[in-house]
Amino acid sequence: MKKALANIGIIVIVIVLMDIYLNKAGIVSLSEYEFNPKTGISYRDMDYKVIFNEGFSIKSYNRKELYSVSDSTNSSFKIALIGDSYVKADQVFNRQHFGQIMKSHLNLNSEVKVINYGYNGSDLKQMYATQKFIVDPTDPDLILYFLSNQDFSYNKFIDPLLAHIDDSGNNLNIINEFEQTKINSYKITSIIKQNSSIVNLLLNSVKHYKEKGLLPALAGKFYSQKSSSKHNQLSEGSKTRKNLMTKTPPTIEQILKTIDESKVIFVSIDQNKLSSEFTSSIRENNIRLIELNPLLDSLNSNQINPYYWKVSRMSGHWNKKAHQEIGIYLASELKKILSTTKPKTR
Repeated sequence: MKKALANIGIIVIVIVLMDIYLNKAGIVSLSEYEFNPKTGISYRDMDYKVIFNEGFSIKSYNRKELYSVSDSTNSSFKIALIGDSYVKADQVFNRQHFGQIMKSHLNLNSEVKVINYGYNGSDLKQMYATQKFIVDPTDPDLILYFLSNQDFSYNKFIDPLLAHIDDSGNNLNIINEFEQTKINSYKITSIIKQNSSIVNLLLNSVKHYKEKGLLPALAGKFYSQKSSSKHNQLSEGSKTRKNLMTKTPPTIEQILKTIDESKVIFVSIDQNKLSSEFTSSIRENNIRLIELNPLLDSLNSNQINPYYWKVSRMSGHWNKKAHQEIGIYLASELKKILSTTKPKTR
């Protein structure tokens, strides 16, 4: 009995020491999220986070930059980016992100500050709630929504600990009050995810297995996805996204009517155009629209797959080349828009 307990104690000590080593080495990403009573689940301060997925990156998060109320004495021109994982873009370094490329090509008279509010899985309703509760208090000069057809019509799972729209009634009711039991549960699990590399490694492995299957999960980039008929190598982002509705939902119509068209610009991220129904709704509400599909088509015509990652031999989110070209393209389009509008004076 004593020997068994001693062995268990040794195993626990080894696991703890291994966890400490992995934490210090930064090999495994710890959770970048925490619970904020005002905004729900939000980013926490992190000096760095090492990320291995389709690509490779090291990210940092600054809560003050993301959530602070605007300083009226700050003369910089602020651009907020709102979207899903394509905007968050864990696959690339910050300097390679299309937002930073866009910033370097804008060449405005004042300093340009680009802030990334991308959150995995966000649709238009979630993005709108993010704008109202998180982005608006920072008072940006421009807000860019990055959208696909699905973001207008597809009801994704809503995290109960995120500010979100309750569309059960006829009015836009944004919810930012959260159940205490869910808060308590999240806080307990988040403490572990924020401090244990081994737990995150296990969770990532389970997620990878569910997405790719056993053999691709074990073999990684050494497994040729082309040989697998069960697991398609294309991610959701690079597939053709089918319209799920032929008419803009009432909640989306309400959102579009309340959007500040002087400050908000929609960016269509699909290779296919937004549906004519959604495009008409956008135009009717005088919201400016930038479409990326001409650029993405041009890249494909030149044998450049904007979704393919050579390092991991898989297709997924935009790769580094796509980020570079999209950044330059957005800067060019924004210059045209800004040349016809007078920038806000702080």
